[in-house]
Amino acid sequence: TKLEAAMLAEARQRQRDNIVKKQVVWGKEFKGAAFLPKPKEVLFKDFVVGKVYKKKLVLTNVSYSFNTFKILDLEDEYKDFFIIEYTFPGAMSAGMTCTISVTFDPRLNEDIDTLIPFLGETGPFAIPLKARIKRRVISLLPEKAVYFGVVTLAESRTGTLTLVNDGALRTDFD
Repeated sequence: TKLEAAMLAEARQRQRDNIVKKQVVWGKEFKGAAFLPKPKEVLFKDFVVGKVYKKKLVLTNVSYSFNTFKILDLEDEYKDFFIIEYTFPGAMSAGMTCTISVTFDPRLNEDIDTLIPFLGETGPFAIPLKARIKRRVISLLPEKAVYFGVVTLAESRTGTLTLVNDGALRTDFD
């Protein structure tokens, strides 16, 4: 009925108002991301399927006053690959940190690009979570354009180029 729908909408709004609130200290309202992650993104580079990897993430409260957060669920297609563990810090005063452990158990040889979603008292925020497969990364040295000078018809010039593989996969050069 209309009454039930209105009551449900009202209850949802009350819940939203209780979850996220403005932070005003000495008449100044905090705006922006309340937590600073270090590193800025969680990257598992050159992973091998079947091997377990672990990274640490440190969140620092950079808001004006006490703040807290909770970690929301990862996207359904990725949540079976990652385990996120932390000790709930409660109310963190400004400048306090919390360490989060991210464990990655790859089961597919595919790149992953997703976010770790958080809900803080001052609003939601997310940290990029990426996993990269082993690949070849071939580059040319020197990086400047190849220039052989002026070459006329039937004349030849030689130069030296260096190919470099900065990737994790081996490659053969002929």
